[in-house]
Amino acid sequence: MESSTGTVIRGLCAALAAALPAFAAADVAAAAKADPASCSVRGLSPSRHEDGVTYAVTVSKLRADGASCRAARSLARRAAVALLDRNRVPRRIGDYTLRSQAPCAGCTPQRTVTATAPGRRVTFVLFG
Repeated sequence: MESSTGTVIRGLCAALAAALPAFAAADVAAAAKADPASCSVRGLSPSRHEDGVTYAVTVSKLRADGASCRAARSLARRAAVALLDRNRVPRRIGDYTLRSQAPCAGCTPQRTVTATAPGRRVTFVLFG
C-alpha cells in the first residue's frame, strides 16, 4: 500500500507536467506582443553637395515591429534619399505603404514616417 504523501507528490508532479505547455505558450504569446525593436540609425544620413551647400536628411528613432532591422534600415534609407532628392516621402516602397506627417510652417523640419505592410510596421523620424 502506498503512503498518502507519495500520492500527493505524484499528483503535484502530474499537475505541474500538465501546466508546463500552457506556461510555454504564454511565453511565446508574450514574445510575439513584445515592444517593437529599436534599430541602429548609424550611417543613415544621406547628403548631397550643390553649389557649395550641403543638404542632408538624418534618420532617427527607427523602430521595427514584425520586420527585421535590416529591412527597416533599408526602408528608412530609401525614404531619406527620396526626401533629399525629390523633397517628398514616397507613398510606397516595395510592399510597404508609407504615411508621413509634414512639418508645420516655421517648425523644425522633421517628418514622422510610418510604413506598414501585412504583419509588419516600421516607424522613424526624418530630419532635414
